[in-house]
Amino acid sequence: MNTFNIIDYAVVGIYMLSMVAIGFLVNRLNKGDEDYFKGGNKIPWAMSAMSLFIGSFSAYMFVGASGQAFNAGPACLLLFTSPFWGCILVYFFFAHRWRRTRITSPMEFIQMRYGNGLRYFLSFLGIPLTFLSIGKLLFVLSIFLSSALGLTGEYKILCFSLNGLELCIIATGIIIVLYTTAGGLWAVILTDSVQFIIVMIMSLLVAPLSFIALGKGGLIKGIAHFAANPPTPDYFHLIKPSQTLSFTLAWICLFLLSFPGGGAVAQRLYSVPNEKDARKTTVLTAIFYVIAPAIWVFPIFVMRPLLTNMKELWPQLNNPNEATYVTITLMLLPNGMIGLMVSAILAATMSTVSTLYNIFSSIFIRDIYKPLFAPRSDSKDLMHVGKIVTLLCGIITIWVGIILANYGKADAFTVTFTLVSHLSLVFALPVVAGILFQRIPWWTPFVSIPICLCYTLSLEVVGKAAANHPTDFLLYIKEHLYQFKVFGAALVNAVIFLIASFFYDETDPRNQKAEELFRLMKKPVREDENAALYVPNLKTYRIVGWILAFYGSCMILLNISGIAEDPRKINLIAGLIFMGLFGMIEWFTNPGYSPFQIVRKQSTSNDHKKNITTGIE
Repeated sequence: MNTFNIIDYAVVGIYMLSMVAIGFLVNRLNKGDEDYFKGGNKIPWAMSAMSLFIGSFSAYMFVGASGQAFNAGPACLLLFTSPFWGCILVYFFFAHRWRRTRITSPMEFIQMRYGNGLRYFLSFLGIPLTFLSIGKLLFVLSIFLSSALGLTGEYKILCFSLNGLELCIIATGIIIVLYTTAGGLWAVILTDSVQFIIVMIMSLLVAPLSFIALGKGGLIKGIAHFAANPPTPDYFHLIKPSQTLSFTLAWICLFLLSFPGGGAVAQRLYSVPNEKDARKTTVLTAIFYVIAPAIWVFPIFVMRPLLTNMKELWPQLNNPNEATYVTITLMLLPNGMIGLMVSAILAATMSTVSTLYNIFSSIFIRDIYKPLFAPRSDSKDLMHVGKIVTLLCGIITIWVGIILANYGKADAFTVTFTLVSHLSLVFALPVVAGILFQRIPWWTPFVSIPICLCYTLSLEVVGKAAANHPTDFLLYIKEHLYQFKVFGAALVNAVIFLIASFFYDETDPRNQKAEELFRLMKKPVREDENAALYVPNLKTYRIVGWILAFYGSCMILLNISGIAEDPRKINLIAGLIFMGLFGMIEWFTNPGYSPFQIVRKQSTSNDHKKNITTGIE
């Protein structure tokens, strides 16, 4: 098994610097708060889809989910592809509605639908939850980043003594804060697009290499061996004791009901030019959720027979199986590509964290700062304050991550699993119901949220009680705790919303405000609401292309120079893929010879604008 060396440090360093460079490069696209928080409604739909997918991917897919895939086998694909069903629901019922809201912050929808009371309540409640969520992500990422980099000692930085885990939390946090603060949503979208491509290239290379390793040099032989020799008799069963039917259905139900109301989903849909692009974003995201998890997870299935000493390799981890993917890449990839693997893990979490930073900043500025403290602030002032808020949020979340590093003992899957099961449906369902059904009174979430929180927390108490009083009833609830949380919360919300609808008062001013929102959502977005949409779109695609060309050049030079031992030319293959993607982007986005008519028209449009400017017509 290879180890991390100076070449890999250089690759990771180049990756981090390129992310910061993107943030400062796209800063000039931000003229005010609407550009900073929603890209001026000019975000390209393909980039929006890549960002939405990779933003929900996070290092958890390489870490916590890696352990789940190792234990459950192919059945885990039912869990990892479950957002696909949420995307289908969004396509038919939510995509056009989110775009028609014409909002800048997810909490603006809450204010329009349920009033300022809930807006302020959720905005202030979201502050500690955001700090905890981002701190948790930095913590989970840095556990494996510090292990992969071999940062196990103590390091003196100025007057501070830091261990490897703390050093990784601080370094990654600073990088993410820098590019997100500088570039706003444009920086998030562009870096997400680059990060998506890095993750997919690495996954596409590792998948066939794992079959070759299992087949001892032969791809077809490895596939045949995998199919004929499953690790356990029920390995290919989609339903098994370790992943029951009820648990699988509950997991899918969670994403089906909470995905359409997520803040990141809403932001990506209301930031694209029009409703058609919002639906395109949803379709492409759905395709990613079907294909990408399978590509990523297959090496874990294939290599399981060769990974019999995980506890010996990762003695410092509570759940060594969560390091499965990292171990596989160290076994299969040469130096250089190992650095790219670490960059991919960085990319997955950096995408999620940068999205949370931008959403948090938009909510704080639009829903707390402006209405309560600076109602007369102009767009530029709000953008500048938003940058300060993003920076402060980054400092606090780094601190939270360090606290978790010193006191957190739960494994990554358990931490993510617990947070999601407690909070997703509780806060998402009022949004989902509120955007679909008009006859839900403004006060309904003030009833549903506390009742559902009490319900889910009471289940935790029952689960703890089962340890001291192991009756059949309590043990059954403990064994199916997740299912009770999801199905129970959905049922409780449905009953509350149904009952509340009978008390809808059309004369209440706050309900009349919601009726204005529904009239707005019936009004299609006109193309003339967003002028000059395609000029920045083409430029942003080309920025991504040039970043990929830079990565490709580095990987090719690494192979040509012979610095890294790479008999299978994997670094060269990765470099050529990067360069090929660069060439495709240049071809598609150049108005002179693009195969797309809408791009070729841009050349004529630009000439027309020049003629008008010079007075020539």
